[in-house]
Amino acid sequence: MGLRRPEYTPIMLCAALLLLCDLLLGRAPGLYSALALMALLNLRSRANQLRGMPFGVEWITVSAALGFVLLGQWLILGLTLVDQPSISLVLIQLVASVALYPLTALTTRYVFGLRPIGLGEVNALGQRQ
Repeated sequence: MGLRRPEYTPIMLCAALLLLCDLLLGRAPGLYSALALMALLNLRSRANQLRGMPFGVEWITVSAALGFVLLGQWLILGLTLVDQPSISLVLIQLVASVALYPLTALTTRYVFGLRPIGLGEVNALGQRQ
């Protein structure tokens, strides 16, 4: 939703959920959250550029962002000599996330009725897109 309808994903809610995931999954608190939040903000800033692109371009863009987040987390944990998961587990997580993105996009489109913003459309804040 952050890429398709950026105004529907409040940054503070995303930050709180990501931090909660860090705590529940036993990861270094705040590291993955900060990296994922930077990726989310980057994707939100590119939403207008990706508006007219086919789904494959969106999928590749999100996949690259996920890859950078997971690779960044793995590298930072390694540089700080903190216990980290093996690179194979990180790659499995990346492949699973990339593979499930189309299902997530289909769910937001057909179950929740959220479609990408069209050219000249007005967002939830009344601003022209």
